[in-house]
Amino acid sequence: MKSIDFNDIEVQILSDENIKSIGDFDCGTPDLNSFIIDDALNQQYSLANITYLFFYDGKFEAYCTLAMDSITFEDEHQEKEQLLEEGIGYSTLPALKIARLAVCKSHQRKYGFGTHIIEWVFGGALELSDRIGCRYVTADAKRESIGFYDKIGFKHLLSEKEEKERDYPPVYFDLIILKKSKD
Repeated sequence: MKSIDFNDIEVQILSDENIKSIGDFDCGTPDLNSFIIDDALNQQYSLANITYLFFYDGKFEAYCTLAMDSITFEDEHQEKEQLLEEGIGYSTLPALKIARLAVCKSHQRKYGFGTHIIEWVFGGALELSDRIGCRYVTADAKRESIGFYDKIGFKHLLSEKEEKERDYPPVYFDLIILKKSKD
């Protein structure tokens, strides 16, 4: 699989000016296509989230919407035991949420475009954790995207039975893994 040099990708925060460059973006999912055109900028102005646009060779190819989040682990969850071993008694911890992630159809499952975006999110989350504390990256994964998140190393918050009852099962990635490998 050919990969794209992420250094050749330009990242911009969605604005009144660059929203015009979105054009006929199609990721294959109607609600994600309409979000970027109809809702993203208004939600950004209301401070609900921030949307980042990814351009390759000057063309808009993907977007990622981020928001603050928290993740709560029930007492019986394996992650809760790990936190207790680290001396963290909280059940709820801070996270950065991938609220939406969409890649144009021509770049899906090719070139590692989506993986590069997740790595970019991890980098931002690690920077954030140095300033205000951010232990996890979370996402409510579309069913057809769960394998993508699994491959990157996200874990499932719910049991298989509970996941089947959700349209968008929550997944999470523990940033301490990256922090420890960085140190």
